[in-house]
Amino acid sequence: MDRENKERRQNSTDSRVPGEERDWPPPQPAWYAELAAPPVQGAGFTPKLAERIAGAAKRPPTGKRATTRIVWAALIAAVLLPLALQLPAVGNKTSPHLRSGQPFRAAPDDLHLQRQVYERDGRKMLTVLPGGNATAGQQEGSWWIFEQPPEQMAGRHLRVEATQERTGSKMTLLADVVIGESDPAYPSVTKVATPFGLPAEGPWKLDIYLDDEWFGDVVIVAGPAGWEPSPHFQLGLLQMSGIKDKLAFVDPGFIAGKANKYMWHLWGNPESLQGPFRVVAVKQGREQLIDVFRAEAVGGAVNGADASVVSSMKLPSAGRWRLTAYVSERLIGSIVVDVAEQSH
Repeated sequence: MDRENKERRQNSTDSRVPGEERDWPPPQPAWYAELAAPPVQGAGFTPKLAERIAGAAKRPPTGKRATTRIVWAALIAAVLLPLALQLPAVGNKTSPHLRSGQPFRAAPDDLHLQRQVYERDGRKMLTVLPGGNATAGQQEGSWWIFEQPPEQMAGRHLRVEATQERTGSKMTLLADVVIGESDPAYPSVTKVATPFGLPAEGPWKLDIYLDDEWFGDVVIVAGPAGWEPSPHFQLGLLQMSGIKDKLAFVDPGFIAGKANKYMWHLWGNPESLQGPFRVVAVKQGREQLIDVFRAEAVGGAVNGADASVVSSMKLPSAGRWRLTAYVSERLIGSIVVDVAEQSH
């Protein structure tokens, strides 16, 4: 263990820049929204583009051009990720979890903590490119680009453990991804596409393991999420809270410190809704995550949903809370609820 920790300290790079005042978000020209779509239909993610975005991720913002450099890196990512959706992915035959849309954008106070490139002895070993905004509580996707040829990586097992930097809370981001077929378009690197989702905003240290041996680490800053209460809707005679046709539960309301039963309803590919179920929660204005509920397995279809779980949940204090649900350590989605004070 001491040897592993020593290696991490020697090999890890932390591109920190003293905090500076920044306007946030930076003003965008009218054509900015058009970057969410590929500029050329059918265009590919060339090695040259890969090198360009990796270089942008590696360089820390410094000096008077810091804000400009951050904005350009985000704009390049906005073009890159929609194009990457059209390619076969190593590890997944396709990459359905990668989204187009807004460029990656972290909270401004935490920008200097972001470190998407892992280096060893001055040599780049891995670049991590989250899709979307890496928004807290939302399922996105990510490219994991290893600087090793596919024939050396095929069949290896990728696992990623996440640690919330400010609180020390730990979770498994990726439990076990088998790196699959090689992509002949990239003979010198291995690209792995996976789901990606962190439950709370702010900096997270991601420790990457290959075949259960520590490989390296990066720091990803989960972007801020909205705190509007999730909508209510009717499902037959049931009053539900959540996201229709994705994730919701029968909602009898929440009272601080009092447990109640809630039946979760999940929609999606039945194969992706198998395995242990877990719910974590974070209160608005706080960073500490708490475990709310765990189940060994997800139940069957009910009320038109593809899967279900009967849970008993309790939140400790009044206020607004975000509940984030996982199946087999894969983030499914989040529901924001209001918790009332106990009546006396």
